[in-house]
Amino acid sequence: MELVPAILASLGVAGTAIFHKAILDFLAGVYARISLRDPPRPNPGQVASRRRAILSRHGLGDGEIGRSRIYCALMDWHVEGNVATLAAFDDGRVELYSTHGGGMTDGGRYAGVRDTARSFLEVMGSSQELSFPARGMRLPRRGRAIFWLVTRESTRTSGPVVVEDLESRTSSWAGAWERALSTLAELGELREPN
Repeated sequence: MELVPAILASLGVAGTAIFHKAILDFLAGVYARISLRDPPRPNPGQVASRRRAILSRHGLGDGEIGRSRIYCALMDWHVEGNVATLAAFDDGRVELYSTHGGGMTDGGRYAGVRDTARSFLEVMGSSQELSFPARGMRLPRRGRAIFWLVTRESTRTSGPVVVEDLESRTSSWAGAWERALSTLAELGELREPN
């Protein structure tokens, strides 16, 4: 992922817009590869409800979630009128959703996805001191991403982060951004099971 900031810096404004369009196409491809044996794709209302349930800590069980342990690391990214939500859970589950509907809930069943998502979760956990208690669950505006840390006691957030700052590595959240992109790349490599 060290190469990504250099490539983005060389693209300029027009190139960055093309990059963002490529990400939208990439997400569409991920959604299109979801197996017919998987559950039906969620609609936009289901996506909003699922995201709200995660961020409000609704339904957290009495499992082994420790006092300061991260239950879920979540990133919302506004890309060309759509918000992609990536959620990595401490039990290995990985979920990806789009505000336009669609997504996948079982990405964690693939080792490569699970490994990169675990790295995202770990980086987010080490960034906990950069976050603050969430006072709402708003989605990011155009050109922004928002990172969320969900523990048993609280939901914490980065607040809106400028994507250009993430891409140029001038944001403290650049490491989490790169791990999230790695997880998205692994999801993009999935093929339907035989």
